[in-house]
Amino acid sequence: MTVTLAPYGEAMNNPAVSKTGGNWAFSVMPGKDDVKQNATYLVGWMLGVPEKAKNTDWSFEFIQMATSKQWMMRSIDLGNAPPRASLLQDPNVLAKHPWAPVAGEAFKTAGIFAIRSGRRRS
Repeated sequence: MTVTLAPYGEAMNNPAVSKTGGNWAFSVMPGKDDVKQNATYLVGWMLGVPEKAKNTDWSFEFIQMATSKQWMMRSIDLGNAPPRASLLQDPNVLAKHPWAPVAGEAFKTAGIFAIRSGRRRS
């Protein structure tokens, strides 16, 4: 048993790259008495543009591109969990990645922790 970020579990369960491939299953982290009591945490990469950065328009366009459905789908195929629960419900993702429905369930009770530097613009 292990607690791991879902995409890593995909490699662990792949017989082509793992000695234990084919012997793993995926599940939402249990709670004390009920799964609704779980407190899974999700972490990930964050993108931001410093307030005094040059080319802020280009930077914002890059962030929009990098977080688009097209690029998030590509990211899933490269072993990353997307920050959008909707992508974890996509039929193509569900057919290809056995961890996706479990990660989608985990989003429902997850706490997202972030370290932020600088000031937030209002």
